[in-house]
Amino acid sequence: SPLPARATHPIFGALSVVERLHAYVPDRTDEAWRAWWRSPLTHLAARAVGGTSLAVPPRVMRDYYEHVATREVGLLLAMMRSMQQHDASDVVPTLDVPLLALAGDADHLTPLSVMTRLGLEAPHGELAVCHGGSHTLPAEQPEWVLDQMRPWLDRVDAAPRRGDVPAGA
Repeated sequence: SPLPARATHPIFGALSVVERLHAYVPDRTDEAWRAWWRSPLTHLAARAVGGTSLAVPPRVMRDYYEHVATREVGLLLAMMRSMQQHDASDVVPTLDVPLLALAGDADHLTPLSVMTRLGLEAPHGELAVCHGGSHTLPAEQPEWVLDQMRPWLDRVDAAPRRGDVPAGA
């Protein structure tokens, strides 16, 4: 499985508790869920587990937390459980498209080892690693992300495509 660290991550232990509570007292769990995502403690917890860092503008994370707070709890719980159980190790080696894996070496939710496998096992994969980047890498280091994407997109755009007719043919 490309996600072995996720199965034992403390977040997923907390997820199990919320799932059980939601099964027994959905209304109360919904209230607590919304209160949690709107609490300043959420950002501290996200930083503590390596889900984000001080480099992210607070407004960006507040907007994200508010968005999560307004989503249907049962659906989000199911989505999070699916993310934990997802395993694309059989698909990655068969990808017939260019892939750029952007990884932060301080991302504890999708560890560098997972992103390395993704980038290196895909037939047309590349890996770029941002020192100190966490799970919210695009919000933390948008210029770094763009600096990685621009030349990659140029290479992808310049690469011959299946079915292209060579010039002069």
